[in-house]
Amino acid sequence: MAAPALRGLHRREPHGARPRALRPDWEAGLGYWTLRRREDDAFVGIGGVRLVDDRVWNVYYRIAVEHQGHGYATEVVRAALDAAAEVGPDVPVVAYLLDHNAASRRTAERCGLREVWRGPDKEVPGGTRLVFADRDLPESALAVTT
Repeated sequence: MAAPALRGLHRREPHGARPRALRPDWEAGLGYWTLRRREDDAFVGIGGVRLVDDRVWNVYYRIAVEHQGHGYATEVVRAALDAAAEVGPDVPVVAYLLDHNAASRRTAERCGLREVWRGPDKEVPGGTRLVFADRDLPESALAVTT
């Protein structure tokens, strides 16, 4: 396995002061990371997992346009899945995305998540929301994401 291109993915605490809005996430054990390239400390994006309603880990990743296509999203999602399995292995991990986001879908699939739900999006008129998960979801967990 190649050395990680991103630094700090193993950390379970954010750098510096914790923003007030993120404190509950870190108190639950995990949250989102700032992603920086190991070679030059360039900002790449954000990603990680956060606990939603004590029912699911939501895996999230947003990579800056100039850094897309280099495997950073896959790297952060895999690190997030590993961290969630360590902190709360009985809690399912989900990624929810819009169906037109083919790159995000491929990343979720590449990391072993599978589509478990498809339906109308609540926030994007005419949009179709996809829910990917690492296992079958009970209705209570699915309700958090749909």
